[in-house]
Amino acid sequence: MDTRVLVFAHMMKTAGTSLIKQIVGHFGRNVHVVNSGQEMADDQYRQKQLVADLKKFNQLSVLCGHAFRPYIDFGAIEDKMLWFTLLRDAEERYVSHFLYD
Repeated sequence: MDTRVLVFAHMMKTAGTSLIKQIVGHFGRNVHVVNSGQEMADDQYRQKQLVADLKKFNQLSVLCGHAFRPYIDFGAIEDKMLWFTLLRDAEERYVSHFLYD
């Protein structure tokens, strides 16, 4: 059995919400969307929270959300994490984020 987990690092204003809806539609109950990390300084989702979520939600295939920061040390679990994200033209993204706020 494959124990790897896809991790979608949702960067703001990059169509991530649309992608998450598609991921949930495909993987269903095997997806956990972490609803924190929308503020730049909010990087409190760390190894402790990840371990708790992996125990709480059985058979996870995908983790998603703004809270996932690839630079955070998730310890030994990192070997099982397959990261991906969406990128967008920096200037367009900046204007979009400015107008959104």
